[in-house]
Amino acid sequence: MPMDRTEKAFRVTELIVLAGSAVWVGISTHYVGQQVSEMRIAQNFAVDMEKRKKALEFIQRFNSREVHSTLEEAAKVMEAASKGRDVDWHPVQPLLNFYEEMSMSVKEGLAEEDIVKRFFKNIILFTYKRSQPFIESGQGYPYLKAIYSDWSKNQLPPPVKSLDRKQ
Repeated sequence: MPMDRTEKAFRVTELIVLAGSAVWVGISTHYVGQQVSEMRIAQNFAVDMEKRKKALEFIQRFNSREVHSTLEEAAKVMEAASKGRDVDWHPVQPLLNFYEEMSMSVKEGLAEEDIVKRFFKNIILFTYKRSQPFIESGQGYPYLKAIYSDWSKNQLPPPVKSLDRKQ
């Protein structure tokens, strides 16, 4: 049966409304996608800043009087152990606990590894080597062991690229 004018006008209006709605949905979806993308960038930035903050807090704690006094006592024990003497490892434990906490934060992604590594790499490698008999005698420290393993593989920093533009 043929449509009358009113029905045709209604159908055309309906199609125009549907097309307009489709365009609006497309624009809205694009806008929402941009907003989500910007929120992710902001969230990633906030996470990165928290990780850097945590890394810097470890450096600050390491430079505190409390850790330095522990470090001095631990150094005496490690020196005696390196000379083959029997030692009481008790004074070394607080220092190793600090390194374990720091290593756990790095391995779990809570502290920025690059910052921690730049500051602590040589300290960790030296302390681990000196305390290795104690650490590997079943005293735990799984995160410290993992960091030592990772960081000792590449002891030399990567070469610096030349700034010469001719290369």
